[in-house]
Amino acid sequence: MSQYAGVPGPAEFRMVPETRGRALLPMVGLLVLFAVVLLLLGSLGGLVVGILASAIGTIAAVTYLMLKLNRLTAANVLRFDDRGIHWQAGGGVVHEVAWADVTGVGPVNVQLAPRRRLHAGPVPRTVQASMADHGVQGWSTVTLPARTPAVMRQALAAMPVDEASGKRHIGIPLGSFDPDWPAGPIGAWIRARRPDLRV
Repeated sequence: MSQYAGVPGPAEFRMVPETRGRALLPMVGLLVLFAVVLLLLGSLGGLVVGILASAIGTIAAVTYLMLKLNRLTAANVLRFDDRGIHWQAGGGVVHEVAWADVTGVGPVNVQLAPRRRLHAGPVPRTVQASMADHGVQGWSTVTLPARTPAVMRQALAAMPVDEASGKRHIGIPLGSFDPDWPAGPIGAWIRARRPDLRV
């Protein structure tokens, strides 16, 4: 039996540091292509210029993406209480999933940052910080910030919606908060409130 079987009061979790690296991994291919294009374009002024342009441009792109990811992962907070799961997903977006509205446990794919365009001369490329993970799915009451960027509205529009309640079906990446969450306090919370789910 888990040492967390007797779930205490409300609990709060934050994303683990490894999440940033995992989110950046799917973008490596595009960043390599970005570096090659910069190298080719910069080489018009000489090989040394091309190498410098490629190195500086790629480092700047990676730094920018990591800063965005640092802010987003720091803003991601997961809370459990008797009412359900409360997820501050960054950017002012808040999801509330009541225990009765949790629909399952399994794979989820989460976009951690808005899609960005990297411009390398005439070759713009879209990159995004998304990540396949393991977690819970459920119907969420979504609260948006006062000024909702277009990318957030587009992401919300793509979510399945329950017409009767207006709730959106979401996936919460529990593995980003605890890689071994089924054996830890997150798993204990889910087993205690939804024993019908296989955790």
